[in-house]
Amino acid sequence: MLRLLAGNPSGVDAQALGTIGIDLTAVREAVEAAFGPGALDGPGGDPVESRRGSRASRIGGRKPWTRQTKKVLELAVRETVAMGQRAIRPGHLVLGLIGENEGMAVQVMRDHGLDPAAVRAAVLPTLG
Repeated sequence: MLRLLAGNPSGVDAQALGTIGIDLTAVREAVEAAFGPGALDGPGGDPVESRRGSRASRIGGRKPWTRQTKKVLELAVRETVAMGQRAIRPGHLVLGLIGENEGMAVQVMRDHGLDPAAVRAAVLPTLG
């Protein structure tokens, strides 16, 4: 459906969706009103549809995780296990972000006058 929204919404698929009340032009306009013009375009302003064959489309349309993202998730899992818990909760993800220490999250904390160690100390009690 994203390819339909990014490309020309006048094809057969758009007509089929129209029969069940989905107007792709209206959906695209709503997305752009909420997220800005070109929100459905790929890098360089190319519609998502024109990126067929890209690595993202070969792995189900998802972008691969970055090294930092993998590290944050690994650290969140480690925090969860260390606490004897079986589910990763948002607080564990925050601890993973703090533990990664090189990412944008820690920089944003510091830019807003927060000490990552103090944030960690505040999050730990919420996890039990």
